[in-house]
Amino acid sequence: MFHIIMCTYNAQKYLEEQLQSIADSTVKDFVIHIFDDGSTDKTLEVIKSFQRKHSDCNIKCEVNENNLGAWRNFLVGVQKVGNKIIDDDYIMLSDQDDIWKDDKISLTYNAMKMLEKEYGKDKPLLVSTDVTLIDEDKNILSKSYAARNNFNTSHTDLPHALMENHVQGCTIMINKTLADAVTEIPYVATMHDAWLSLIAISLGHIAYLNKQTMYYRDISSSVTGHNKTYREDLKSKWLTLNKQRQIVLAPIPMYKEFIRIYGHELQEEDMEAFNAYIGLDSNGFIRKRYDIVHMRLWKTGFMRNAGLMMLV
Repeated sequence: MFHIIMCTYNAQKYLEEQLQSIADSTVKDFVIHIFDDGSTDKTLEVIKSFQRKHSDCNIKCEVNENNLGAWRNFLVGVQKVGNKIIDDDYIMLSDQDDIWKDDKISLTYNAMKMLEKEYGKDKPLLVSTDVTLIDEDKNILSKSYAARNNFNTSHTDLPHALMENHVQGCTIMINKTLADAVTEIPYVATMHDAWLSLIAISLGHIAYLNKQTMYYRDISSSVTGHNKTYREDLKSKWLTLNKQRQIVLAPIPMYKEFIRIYGHELQEEDMEAFNAYIGLDSNGFIRKRYDIVHMRLWKTGFMRNAGLMMLV
């Protein structure tokens, strides 16, 4: 059984299309768990209407008592659903405004089974995939999110993950062991996908499926820069180095929180990688650059890493 966690907030515009895309999946053995974060539009009406039209689609909806925000809502959802499922069940995450391809579940599941075959089910496992970027009107902005950003998705080790999160939450599938590992909701996190990927990489294993399994609707492309080419994006970052330095340092509070919760389970080398990154905000000039090289805290590409050496 596949348990799809969808967190909604004022989602009326695109929600029905997203629910329909999931309902059209070739795999039908799923439950959609919707955790609404206090929508003030017609989101709940859309959900109820879809339930009436598609009685064969198993949808459960819960409205939060208090607004949790996106990343906390997803992690709380993982905890709640994880406590109810069995070892042979899997959790997938879904945004409220994307469009799934009909083979998304089956392709991701096949990659998960390969992980299980190699490492077993008793380790936290996570599979993520590529996506196709579209705008509000479903025009394609980029066939591949990974290619557009020039990411080397073969790098699934912790040092690279600390520097550059390639996992998009809306693409992932996790096993029950990973869900059970979310023992505590962190005080701070950049996003739920970064948190879950850290658990998988540090305590288990992660796999990246180099296929576009869905259409990611980037409704703020003019702000996020997804509509820029890789070269244009690099140029804009070189012109705003101080801002980029703040972006590099932004995950540090989350990494400190991760150590607080999971530090006793980390391998010595992984703890060193976390501490090296945390030290980028306080260590001396030479020590920071030594740690980057020694611990292999690299981003993708020479230009990004050259910029990193300047920033820290």
